[in-house]
Amino acid sequence: MGGDLKKIGTRLSLILIVFTLLIMVLIALLVFFDVRKTLFEGIRTRLKDYASLAAARIPGDVHALLRTEEDMKTPAYSHLETFARMCKGL
Repeated sequence: MGGDLKKIGTRLSLILIVFTLLIMVLIALLVFFDVRKTLFEGIRTRLKDYASLAAARIPGDVHALLRTEEDMKTPAYSHLETFARMCKGL
C-alpha cells in the first residue's frame, strides 16, 4: 500500500511538472508573438514616416507630370528617381 502512494505521488508530480512546462511554453509563445507584432508595427510606422517626409519634399508640379509608363522617359521621372535614391541612402 505504501508503494502505491509513492507511485501516485510520483505520477502526480510528473503530471504537474509537465503541465507547468506546457503553460510556460504557451506563455513564451504568446510573449514572442506579441513582441514580434509590436516590433513590426514600429517598423511599419517608421517606414510610413519616412515615406511621408519624402513625399512632402517632392514638388507637386513634377509629380503631376507622371501619369503613364511613357512618362518614365522624361527628365521629371529622372529627377524623382534621383531623389528616391537619395532618400534611400538616408
